Amino acid sequence: MAPKMESHHFFLACLLCLFDKGVSSKGWSMHVPSEVVGEVGKSVALPCTFTHPHKMYDQALTAIWRVKEPFNGLVIFKCVTQNSSDLCRVTVGSKNRYKLLGNPRQNNLSLQIENLNWNDTNRYFCRVEFSGDVHDKYESRLGIHLRLVGVSSKGWSMHVPSEVVGEVGKSVALPCTFTHPHKMYDKALTAIWRMKEPFNGSVMFKCVTQSSSDLCRVTVGSKNRYKLLGNPRQNNLSLQIENLNWNDTNRYFCRVEFSGDVHDKYESRLGIHLRLIAAPRIINISVQARQNHDFHAKCTAEGEPLPILMWAGPLSGNATSVSSTGHLITKELQHLSHDGKYTCVATNSHGRAEGTVYLYKFKAGSGSWIMILFYVALGIKFVALLVILGIGAFYKGDNFMVPTSFSRQPRQESPYKNFNRRINSISQSLSPESRVTNTC
Repeated sequence: MAPKMESHHFFLACLLCLFDKGVSSKGWSMHVPSEVVGEVGKSVALPCTFTHPHKMYDQALTAIWRVKEPFNGLVIFKCVTQNSSDLCRVTVGSKNRYKLLGNPRQNNLSLQIENLNWNDTNRYFCRVEFSGDVHDKYESRLGIHLRLVGVSSKGWSMHVPSEVVGEVGKSVALPCTFTHPHKMYDKALTAIWRMKEPFNGSVMFKCVTQSSSDLCRVTVGSKNRYKLLGNPRQNNLSLQIENLNWNDTNRYFCRVEFSGDVHDKYESRLGIHLRLIAAPRIINISVQARQNHDFHAKCTAEGEPLPILMWAGPLSGNATSVSSTGHLITKELQHLSHDGKYTCVATNSHGRAEGTVYLYKFKAGSGSWIMILFYVALGIKFVALLVILGIGAFYKGDNFMVPTSFSRQPRQESPYKNFNRRINSISQSLSPESRVTNTC
């Protein structure tokens, strides 16, 4: 009796990965510094960024700033935009005093206040409203305390928040204002931003202006990523960074240099810590088979705070393992025993994302069926070969020739030569020597 053959398993794993970056049921958040310092008579930037749960929102949007208290405080600035191609039209607030620095369509409501006076000392609250097909709104509850200072006895001072929060893929404003002891300075001035450490850190932005009528010409830094929001002649070096990525997490330091008749300079020593946040995003999901045909699913996501990963599907007490590095987290689902749809869900305080993979395994009954299929396929090929050889032999035996357009035609002789031959043939047939006499 032949030994029983070990069963073989054939599998077809169909992987269909569906990524859906979404947000949680809350979805709303707003990020502002607790305090901003400005100088009387100068300008100041109030940073404000937000997240929302509505994907690709492109309808009516309203940006609002109020003072003193949230929800019921006096509105000092308001602008409305109908779609992404429409500018935010100011409906409340003096254009000479208030300027929207951020782009509401990029979740940035940062506001600049010009010509500060002591009455501007207050707490400021930013608010956004959606009023198209979606009706939703959100407002900062703690707000920003604006503290004003005059020129100190020494003359030099620099005012920056200790931390600014930005969202990956969006823009952020880094506020920086300063005072100096030189009245009516109108000579060469250089604005500098560096990162990592003061004085010796890498310079990522630098611009130079020669006089009050001269724009600050960028000499270091990409114009597509860095934009000077403030006016250095008004003691404002505020900078905007576009298209934030994880590598932008760092500490930033602003610096100003006078290099005309007066040679003087000043730089912030503590700097601004830029902290990034991000809704979850699944960057990889897959199913893999080990040598023993044991399947496992792996899901990798990014986000800040670090997302929580959960697997859903035809689970049966599968073991899991989790690993994380920085803003990346991976969760592996082991020993998949059932066909079907497996979904990885990533969530954090800023949103939710899903990725789906399908697994199907097809099995053959036993090794004997595999051998039968093999021999059947081999037999079909052998019979086909015999038929082809037989047909070839049959045609060869009958000397069958198939005329083709490529066969050589017999050479045609001259018609005149043929005519002469025909005359000679006729004359010979009529000559006496060629006659035959019939006798009885």
